[in-house]
Amino acid sequence: MPAAGPISAKIPSSPYVRYRVEGREPHHDPTAPALSSREIVAFHLARLGLGVTEVHGSTGLRQVVPDGSGVCRAHTLEEEAWPRGAELCALVIWTPDSRYQHNSWDRHQPVTVPDGADEHWRERITMTIAALESLGFVAQETGPPRRPGYHPGAELLVYRMPPGMPAPRQPADAFAGWPPQTPNLQVAYRYPAPAERISALLDDAGFRPQQPITPTGHGRCVTRSITMTVWPPGSAACALVIWEPDPLFRPTGDGQLPDRTAEHWETGTARIEELLASHGYILTRRERPISPTTDHQVAYLAHLPAQQSDAVSPAGGPR
Repeated sequence: MPAAGPISAKIPSSPYVRYRVEGREPHHDPTAPALSSREIVAFHLARLGLGVTEVHGSTGLRQVVPDGSGVCRAHTLEEEAWPRGAELCALVIWTPDSRYQHNSWDRHQPVTVPDGADEHWRERITMTIAALESLGFVAQETGPPRRPGYHPGAELLVYRMPPGMPAPRQPADAFAGWPPQTPNLQVAYRYPAPAERISALLDDAGFRPQQPITPTGHGRCVTRSITMTVWPPGSAACALVIWEPDPLFRPTGDGQLPDRTAEHWETGTARIEELLASHGYILTRRERPISPTTDHQVAYLAHLPAQQSDAVSPAGGPR
């Protein structure tokens, strides 16, 4: 394997290449940091020749991907899952070159991995991490392992810290002993998934939304799955929990907040925190302040430590 090192920028010479390759880094919007983080990381991936470039040609706008090295795409990542102290963060998903992709589309055949896929996977991920870190980002494969034959690609947590602040890197052995985890192509779906497990608790407590939506007095909650790349080390399960206020406590047409809105938010979020904590969950909110005047909901990263669950074995991972 060739020595890892920064990848030189490959800037197309066409005058029609859009801002993702030319010009300055996109503006970081403090009111929408997750979206602007994705744009910033996508911009640098394109300049490095690792991501998608958008070219306006005679047939209209088209996307161009790197040839032979796989392609990186930046995705929005909820602030609740960001490393503490990060000023921007995005999830980067790398898909291998088509020559090294497994035959996962044919469900009637065993999954096979082309020769050289493992070397291609490790070489390109190593070089991608080195290239991003040469620009001042922190890039790391986190969470349980992702491998050819089990997953369609690799995932990187890419973030940037303020000057002088150390990066809270995940220890390299944080998930030692875990096999490649679901969702993947080798292991069947298992119920309940982490988000479904929390949904059951919310149903019993009357937090789940009803149709038609009616006030409950304490708001309502929904859950969402989240990639295992951002699971805290030692987690048996992890999901996003999103609390929303009752319709009576949402801003009116002129932007005014109804009376007792702050009290409703305080009591509603306190109740959901108490409920999940009583079942062993640890909740993390974003670092940026949350207020009824600027936000419509409160989100949590809820994870269940392994010692709080009998559903984990170090060798087999979550059941």
